[in-house]
Amino acid sequence: MSIFILPVETVEQILEELGYSKDILHFAQASRRCLQLAYPCLYRKLSLVISAANASSNELTRRTLLANPQLCEFPRSLRLSQKKYPPASDSLLPCNWTANRESPLLAHSNILGCFRDPGFEATFESTNSIMALLPRFSTLQELTLRSMTLPKTFYQIIHSLSDMSLRRLVVRACRLSSRYPQGYNPANLQLEELTLIQVAQGARTSKGKIKAIMKLARSPYLTYLKLDQSVERALESYGAYGVPPSLHTLVVDFRSPSVRPDRGALMQLFKFMGKCYHVKDLQITDMGKLDGIIDVPGHMRLQPEALPTLSSITAPLAYLGLFVMGRPIKSISVLDVLVNYPPIVKHLKMDDIADTLIMLKTAKITLETIQFNIKEWDKEIIYMLSEMSPNIKEINIAYASGQPDDNFFMTLGNIIEFPKLERLHLYRLNDKMARSPESDFQDHKEYVIIWQRHMPNLREVALAADVVWIRGQGKKAGWMRTNVAQMRGVDNLVSQDTFTVNNASSKAVTFIWTAG
Repeated sequence: MSIFILPVETVEQILEELGYSKDILHFAQASRRCLQLAYPCLYRKLSLVISAANASSNELTRRTLLANPQLCEFPRSLRLSQKKYPPASDSLLPCNWTANRESPLLAHSNILGCFRDPGFEATFESTNSIMALLPRFSTLQELTLRSMTLPKTFYQIIHSLSDMSLRRLVVRACRLSSRYPQGYNPANLQLEELTLIQVAQGARTSKGKIKAIMKLARSPYLTYLKLDQSVERALESYGAYGVPPSLHTLVVDFRSPSVRPDRGALMQLFKFMGKCYHVKDLQITDMGKLDGIIDVPGHMRLQPEALPTLSSITAPLAYLGLFVMGRPIKSISVLDVLVNYPPIVKHLKMDDIADTLIMLKTAKITLETIQFNIKEWDKEIIYMLSEMSPNIKEINIAYASGQPDDNFFMTLGNIIEFPKLERLHLYRLNDKMARSPESDFQDHKEYVIIWQRHMPNLREVALAADVVWIRGQGKKAGWMRTNVAQMRGVDNLVSQDTFTVNNASSKAVTFIWTAG
């Protein structure tokens, strides 16, 4: 059977599932008909890396796009950066929290021209020539701008793309060069997801420019917003204008250079949260020790009426008490503790989890989902969960050492009751079983069959980091084992400094512009 008999849409879907642009390229090189089918998929996701190129190479690229307008009809995702970064790191918060702020002395030196990064000036003209072509990408849905100088017409371009199909925008480590233009209303934007990371470093950027970039978050369709401390000076005006009622996911990074959080930044953040009436999912990084928050005046604290609809929180253990009390929390993900820089990950201990469960019981929280990483396995955790939250629907626990024994697995569901449990992930970190022989999974298969009798809603079980058991539909449906990418428990919101290129998979076609 020839692949050309299949509908074009089916072939395109198959090619997109390949996962690597190299595989799609090999298919395209098979024949002319294969090239015609693979052509749109090759340009579905583009990554343009601009280095210090000469004018001739930049002009050649610009002319290529102008001479082939069909190239602008295929991309759904476009990534434009000054340097080559792993695509997976674009939306992750930077590991180095000191980059969020800059000393006034260094900012003054930059104004005088000292210590200025020459990359911005060297690529300014090339960046403008490519940015001017962006309105031609009529089907673009996602745009990522990283480590570059935004052109004067940046906001006009965003409005033009938003009127067509742009829904997700990521701006990271970019230099702001203009204020919001007159005649353009951010209420007309159709952005659904916005990420602003390191867009203003200390006193270098004027407050007016920071307010301008924050106006993009006024899109009435915005559902996801990720911010760091670089936009602190614009939070007050943004909150005063009114947070869109469509916003339901908020990710904030207000890490401080001190062991304790910056009081001024904390006050601005809490004031802003007081305006987030419709946020349901909050993800927050470690801002420092909060033992001195008792000395903070009452008007600087998080007010009880803030975040009234919050139902899901992802935060370090020390911050759960701030947000859990008096709010309809259903889902909790406890982040690991990051110590020093580069970060040293410290998993939770049994005492930490016990204190958390007691706090949740005191707050009368009806917990449905819990997720955390623990240093050493202890079955008492499951016993406490069964006693304090018997109606929980999802349990996700990753442990670094130890292992449950057969007696524990046999009592789970029978003596340790979870009548409404739907998903159970209980595995050791870095454990690999995907390539193990069939005989090694015999015990796992027996466990899930027994658990099904006592937990009829159970649909998914993971007892290894790379193997998941999924129950089929119907009363007599069986269990199917599926190999998955290795799970790492609760992923921290912060990325690592070093990356391995082989570990960053992407379908993007990367163009690297170099001099000569």
